[in-house]
Amino acid sequence: MAYRAELKVKSIILSIKKLLKNWTQSVDLKKTRILQLPSFIFLCGGKISSDEEIFYSCRDIFYSHIKEHKYSYFDNVILAENVFDYFKLSEYKDLLSFEKDLASLSALTIIFSESPGSIAELGSFSVLEYIRDRLLVVIHSDDAYSKSFIWQGPISYLNNVDIDNRLHESISVYNWNKIQADSNNKSLSRSDFGDADHLSKNVGQILNKINKTSTFTYNHAGHIMILIVEALSIIQIATMDDIEYFISEFLSEFNYPIKVSKIKQYLNLLASLNIISLVLYGHNKFYVASNPEINWIKWSYKENIDTLRWQITFADFIENVQRDKYRALKSYKTKQNK
Repeated sequence: MAYRAELKVKSIILSIKKLLKNWTQSVDLKKTRILQLPSFIFLCGGKISSDEEIFYSCRDIFYSHIKEHKYSYFDNVILAENVFDYFKLSEYKDLLSFEKDLASLSALTIIFSESPGSIAELGSFSVLEYIRDRLLVVIHSDDAYSKSFIWQGPISYLNNVDIDNRLHESISVYNWNKIQADSNNKSLSRSDFGDADHLSKNVGQILNKINKTSTFTYNHAGHIMILIVEALSIIQIATMDDIEYFISEFLSEFNYPIKVSKIKQYLNLLASLNIISLVLYGHNKFYVASNPEINWIKWSYKENIDTLRWQITFADFIENVQRDKYRALKSYKTKQNK
């Protein structure tokens, strides 16, 4: 009996792999387009205060300003401090790699160049094309056109690379009062950054200009993560092995190998941001798209077939063959009132 059960499990695994392979081979990723990235705004820079009237940095004043004046994009802001909570529970080995993947998934990354950490982020992000195109650096006027590493290094690089294709100016120069190291006063007030409203409006304008769609790029971390999310919307529920298999199949078209450890990092980041959900059922671990109704990708198929047909095919297979997945999905939807 145990032998027969083992054969049945192996047969099911082979069947799902065959189905996944047929699906991935029906897709033309080179013509597939990313419709949108999540609307996150990754905000990096100086320290944030927990007091509404005391501020520790220019970034702190800006963050308070967009909150107080209810800018439409405020709810999409992710503070670098909060990333630490995600990072502690993640598969990532270093924080900078985590932040780079988060930035690649964001609509815009804003860096206030006012702390050692933000300078490291600026140097790392500026050399990655898929991040620098959605990067805004806020720099103090004292550092503009100076002989500092910041200006002659990453700032100069940003000013010169892809200047003809840039949708917005990557550098914004402002003057604000800094906390002096030899001063007894270790905080700022709102008036110390009088241009907070100008910057806030500028960010809104930049967000409106950013291209919403782009061709799928195989080495773009954000695009691969969106591919995972949209794939989960089609196949509805998947194990880690399923995801590893279909991502490897998709990327084999580009001769782009991807490590299992990297896929696990992507899954962890997506789950941290509630873009996908982890479903525990029995002794099994599954993944689903948290909001499968969102269309992240416009698929291009090589044959006369559409996404809905593939969704129905996978739904039938799960219900009739992979009963554990079916029960787990049903349990998850019941819990989510879906």
